[in-house]
Amino acid sequence: MENELQQMNPELLKEMETFSREPMLTELPALPENEMTAAAVKVPPVINLIPNPPGVKNIKNWCGQAAVTAVVDVLGKNIYKDSNKLQHLFNDVYKWFAPDILHGAFGTSANRIVSALKNYGLKNTVSLRLEPWLAGGFANPVNLASFAAYSNMVFKYVNAGYPAIVMVDNGKLGDNWYVYHWLVLYGTNSNEVFLCNAVDKTSGYHYKRINIHLFNQAWEASSLLLPGFRFNAVIAVP
Repeated sequence: MENELQQMNPELLKEMETFSREPMLTELPALPENEMTAAAVKVPPVINLIPNPPGVKNIKNWCGQAAVTAVVDVLGKNIYKDSNKLQHLFNDVYKWFAPDILHGAFGTSANRIVSALKNYGLKNTVSLRLEPWLAGGFANPVNLASFAAYSNMVFKYVNAGYPAIVMVDNGKLGDNWYVYHWLVLYGTNSNEVFLCNAVDKTSGYHYKRINIHLFNQAWEASSLLLPGFRFNAVIAVP
């Protein structure tokens, strides 16, 4: 979601709030213990394409569709097998699951991403967020306990080979401030996280590894006015 929500008028904010209250699952399906190893990590492809779905004009805010394309492909659900398989898949995802928040003006909702992943056979995909998140953010000790449990759960599945599509504040990662972006979290260790489709002031999407504490701040999206979008994670599970 690549827009500056800070400048939205009250009417738009009210409509936007409907997306922050979307129903979400709170539990992930159990995985065998032997899958819970970093050796299972899957590296998705960077979707650094010129978006050009046939018949679609003025394509914009396509980070959610690029994230879906990367995850569907790395989990073996891409129906295309030719040398342009990523472009073909992206075109289909954008055509059938285009950005939906305020008719796409403010990007793609978590529910739309879940629907797209389930359409490609990832039937147990879930959408998660951390609530409540109290005033004070990471300086509030009450928040720290709940965040530790939540992030450990998300990281556990990511490191078992089930990438998470997460929303971040790109300003915390080196791009323009108040720009919100869906990218793919595909691995972690005690100090770093590994990202696909990251974007900053360089050109195009790319891989990025960053300090885990910096990632957590970007994931918090504290400057976003709507709390329902903080710590979003859509985890793709077959």
